[in-house]
Amino acid sequence: MEENINISKGDAAIGRMIRDRRRTIKISLKQLSEDVGISTGFLSQIERGISSPSLQVLKNICQHLKMPITWLFGEDLQSIPDGDIVVRLPSRRRLRFDHIGLEKELLTHDADARIQLVMMKLSAGGVSGEAPVIHEGEMTGLVLAG
Repeated sequence: MEENINISKGDAAIGRMIRDRRRTIKISLKQLSEDVGISTGFLSQIERGISSPSLQVLKNICQHLKMPITWLFGEDLQSIPDGDIVVRLPSRRRLRFDHIGLEKELLTHDADARIQLVMMKLSAGGVSGEAPVIHEGEMTGLVLAG
């Protein structure tokens, strides 16, 4: 089953899940924003569903809340067959960031957090994010067209 996620339409649900998890593990808005490296106001907007965070910001939030990012997007890790590392086209999750002209197609399951493969599709004039992403690990890229 193909899963298309439009972040702009899912912001409210994602924000509620982040807020609920933060409250459950008793971390203040201020503490989480400091841990993640974003402003308290931006985190508050994310939780209220009025701002669309980048995938990297969501990953950082989930890391500090000790929850897999899959909780936000509904992938049931128990349903991944043992040893099946291939994510076939019908099973890929797509994240659409219409406001910046970007679509990300997740090519790996989140069960193995050591590596994540993402195919990014930029519309004409689109951008990959508002600011450069700094993180540990390696990144590669391959331009297929354009």
